Amino acid sequence: MPTGISQDQVNAAADQLVAAGNKPTVEKVRQVLGTGSPNTITRMLETWREELAQRMAQMISLPDVPGPVGVAFMEVWRLAIEHAKTAANEALIKEQNAIAADRASLNQEAKVWQIAVEAAQRETAEAASKWTHVQTQLMERDALLEQLKIQQADLMQQRDLMQAAVAQYQTDIERLQAERTVALDHVRVAEDRAHRLVDEARLDAKALQARWEREERETSKRIAQLTDQAEQLHKAVHTAEQATAREAGRVLALEATLKQFRGALPLKKTKTAAKKKTKTRAKRSGRAEHA
Repeated sequence: MPTGISQDQVNAAADQLVAAGNKPTVEKVRQVLGTGSPNTITRMLETWREELAQRMAQMISLPDVPGPVGVAFMEVWRLAIEHAKTAANEALIKEQNAIAADRASLNQEAKVWQIAVEAAQRETAEAASKWTHVQTQLMERDALLEQLKIQQADLMQQRDLMQAAVAQYQTDIERLQAERTVALDHVRVAEDRAHRLVDEARLDAKALQARWEREERETSKRIAQLTDQAEQLHKAVHTAEQATAREAGRVLALEATLKQFRGALPLKKTKTAAKKKTKTRAKRSGRAEHA
């Protein structure tokens, strides 16, 4: 509902329409105001009519109001009352039609929802049957994926240990370099020995770096292999789901064939029994003739 409309605005618009010789209807008042909800304007017009009756009674009671003027005011009031009744009846009819339409729409929607619920129940039953069929395979694949995750975590832990070892070696190298600087200040003679130690330490660091890089490549390769295996397992699960759907269709077809076979089974049993009775009678007749 638009905001800003007041009773005074509706009163002024209605007075303006009456002064112009027009009936103050909801549509005309809304045209004058340029806004306003029809329900709000209807309610405010009722208030305006009540106030108009009071104003007309006061004006007629004044001694200086001419008789024709009072009659004119009474005619305006009568027209306003008649229009109010007509507007009320029209609003009542519209409301009743809207209620009937809403009721029909709700009934139709209830039927649609009922059909949808029944279809959903059937689909749920079918999905539950399929899920029961493939649940074991999914559990096995989940267990395998969990093992792969554990292996991946172990490899990551080993890589972290290697990185920590390399960092420790790097720290040792820095410590040796600091000791060499101190030793140079005190003993020049130990310079060659310190150089040899630093060179050896650098060679060890390079060897460790090469080892770490090799381990990193192997770890990355292993992770890639595990990722490929996981993707293959997901594809296998998807293939199993499709195969399960096809097997479900075959089971339904076999059940239909079995029902048809069971329906035809009693007739075959009756014919077989009749043939046995005929053979028994023939045997008895042959024995009597030989006797």
